Amino acid sequence: AAREHYAMIVWIGVNSVVSGSTTPLAEEKEFPAIVLPAANALPGVTSTMTGANTLVSGDYHFTDLTMRSNSTLNITGPATIVLDSFTSASNTNININATNGEVNFYVKGKFDMNSNTVISSTTQKPKDLRFWVTTDNYTGYETGTGNPALPVNMDSNTNLYAIVYAPNAVMNLDSNGHIYGTLMSKKILWNSNSGIHYDEALGRLGNTTPPRYTTKAWKEFTPAQ
Repeated sequence: AAREHYAMIVWIGVNSVVSGSTTPLAEEKEFPAIVLPAANALPGVTSTMTGANTLVSGDYHFTDLTMRSNSTLNITGPATIVLDSFTSASNTNININATNGEVNFYVKGKFDMNSNTVISSTTQKPKDLRFWVTTDNYTGYETGTGNPALPVNMDSNTNLYAIVYAPNAVMNLDSNGHIYGTLMSKKILWNSNSGIHYDEALGRLGNTTPPRYTTKAWKEFTPAQ
């Protein structure tokens, strides 16, 4: 069966475009809960990365992972990485080698990609990299009582090649921020010249991989709503 590709609420800024069907959903969609992997039980470590860094295939748990400006992280799959908090400063890169298996990130708190950050596999195929985001910064958002300390944010000129599943998150795409792959989130703030580019190859993954992904429908809200 196909898996839907959409957000519950979409706010579209200047020069942002939705292509394809914009037929509203008949009813609000319930997103399945994320089950955290065994790596979540590992002792958490705090790491501040500068320069070039490497993670070999395996399981990791970071209570806080911070990448300084102009740093690089090379990860060899298969790998499972749990992040309680993640921040990348400007001009950082995370490179995934998925020749032997994909890389799965489980994000439990802040996820903040600052300007000019790129996260991608060496082939730029979204199926190589998956983000499972349990962060809830939506509860209370509409009434002004949400949690701004837990941003799920892609700053200006950032690029992410991945499958992103964030059922309780407000996802912010700043100017010229782009996701290549697919995104499922509670709400998207879509700013000027940003974009989400669905990879049609995800719909052809077949039954030997996790469920297929296809564009299902959009439900668009204006800022006043």
